[in-house]
Amino acid sequence: KRFDAFISYSSSNSDWVLDNLIHKLESPFDSHDALSLCIHKRDFVGGKSILLNIIDSIENSHHTIVVLSRQFIQSVWSMTEFKEAYEESVTKKRRHLIIIKYEDIQETEMDSMLKRCIKTFTYIDAKDPKF
Repeated sequence: KRFDAFISYSSSNSDWVLDNLIHKLESPFDSHDALSLCIHKRDFVGGKSILLNIIDSIENSHHTIVVLSRQFIQSVWSMTEFKEAYEESVTKKRRHLIIIKYEDIQETEMDSMLKRCIKTFTYIDAKDPKF
């Protein structure tokens, strides 16, 4: 796999994702622990369809990290990324999907697949001090 993780997020949360999450994962205290991340802003191939870019990014990454927010749920492309990553986890029976809950979201705001995922997968809460 080319990347350690593909980061799936809403562009509305890009400041937090780029300044905090990606910065810390790509530039940790020990440079040997730096991760190779795929983000749509810099790694999607121009001229290729968005859907093919999503599929290739997920298939070429060991994990997909979803930054879950209300804006994420409202974005067609973000939810497409989630569904592709979820399928990768379920159909290939591997621990592919990592969810970071950026904000509290009620179950009534989620579609059935996302609800099932939140109930069955462990997730990280961005507000947790340990995070």
